[in-house]
Amino acid sequence: MTNPLIRARNLSVGFRIGGGLFGKSILKAVDKVDLDIEKG
Repeated sequence: MTNPLIRARNLSVGFRIGGGLFGKSILKAVDKVDLDIEKG
C-alpha cells in the first residue's frame, strides 16, 4: 500500500450561525472525520 498524497485525521469543521450578542451557535459540518487522498 502506498502513502496517500494527503492525510487528515480527526478533522472537524464548524460554522458560526445566528446573530445577536448571545444567539451565536456552531453548526458542525464535519466532525471527527478521517480522510486519505490517493494519487490518481
